[in-house]
Amino acid sequence: MKTFRTLALAAVVTATGAFAAQAATFDFEFLTDDPADGVNEGSWGSRADSPGIGFDDDNGGRWTVGGIWVTATAGEEEDAYLDGGGAGLGVCSTGLTEAFQCVTPSDDNVTVAETLYLEFSEEVPLTDLVLRDQNHDLLGLGDGSILISNGGAFVEYAIGTALNLLGLGDSSTWNFKIWYGIIGYETAEVCETRPSSGDGISVLSFLSDNEECHYIKEPVKGYGPDFYISSLTVAPVPLPAGGLLLLTALGGIGLARRKRKAA
Repeated sequence: MKTFRTLALAAVVTATGAFAAQAATFDFEFLTDDPADGVNEGSWGSRADSPGIGFDDDNGGRWTVGGIWVTATAGEEEDAYLDGGGAGLGVCSTGLTEAFQCVTPSDDNVTVAETLYLEFSEEVPLTDLVLRDQNHDLLGLGDGSILISNGGAFVEYAIGTALNLLGLGDSSTWNFKIWYGIIGYETAEVCETRPSSGDGISVLSFLSDNEECHYIKEPVKGYGPDFYISSLTVAPVPLPAGGLLLLTALGGIGLARRKRKAA
């Protein structure tokens, strides 16, 4: 009986801990702009010194919300960047001033050939994603797509379709860049000049007679909007199947005990 109670208590504690873990929202706009606790605009690494809101400088700067931490980086010679004025988290690729401001103020969102990397303390699914454009206006349905990776290949995500985030799975690594691809084709005329017949007369004097033209289709590339991540929400991975099985098994044992006593 004592063993059963001990196992039951352990199962309840495990389940309670798992279900008590709530979704964590990382509001990068608030982190930058909040009058009381905001860290102000600048590179992610330079602002990792505000423990009052759970932002510290350990291991490249970790921001902890709801027991989950995140750290942000960018590609080579780029910096993850917190932009003020109602923007959020982007990338600066033109270098930083002595005050850790982006040298080119307009180059602090995620644009062509830039990638924003987020690393979390545990594997989490993305449950919500709020984006702003280069003018700091909210992006929503109909505003295009971005590319998201959970550490593998990048996949297209239509902005504003939060339900589609759940299909991306769980990961401790989430990467973001603008969408790009072929949006159509255009017809181009290509002309080639045939060689001279060898009679000593310049081909140029009879260009119209020695020119062959044909048409080809060339792909037209398109890009999604430049963007900032205003905020994103992640959720802890649910209780492992083993914990649920333990609760189920103990429930069955308890039911069997009651039936024996009733008999």
